[in-house]
Amino acid sequence: MELDDLVTNLEDFLPNINNTIKECLEGIDYIICDLNTQDQLYNNGVNADNEVIMDYEPYSEITIKIKQNLGQPTDRVTLKNEGDFYRGFTIEFSDGGFYITSLDKKAEQLALKYSTNLAKDNIFGLTDNSVTKLCWDYLIDLLIIKFKEI
Repeated sequence: MELDDLVTNLEDFLPNINNTIKECLEGIDYIICDLNTQDQLYNNGVNADNEVIMDYEPYSEITIKIKQNLGQPTDRVTLKNEGDFYRGFTIEFSDGGFYITSLDKKAEQLALKYSTNLAKDNIFGLTDNSVTKLCWDYLIDLLIIKFKEI
């Protein structure tokens, strides 16, 4: 392939980059949900702003006892008990990006209690580290595949 051909292909690819990124992300929506639930909430106890949830809304003594009985961590707020809230996580895509939410019946209650900025529901969303991981570990490879298809 000549350099001119590569430039032409790139010129064809770039005008549709937003749609291509959206298409790639729709195919890995489960990874986005896992980054939010498993990496951020469960493993680190942080919200989308990378704030430690326990710092401003720690678990009650009763919740700590329940979590200990379930063998779950009590040194951080994970927002996981039986897992329904996590399993309810879903991604809503738009032309400008995506929004993470949970279809679980407790979602609104948990967002009200554990989000530091009620307008943002910041228990939903990705930290800068999660966005970086999403881009470098998954999205780049998918975009390369799409580009090669051209």
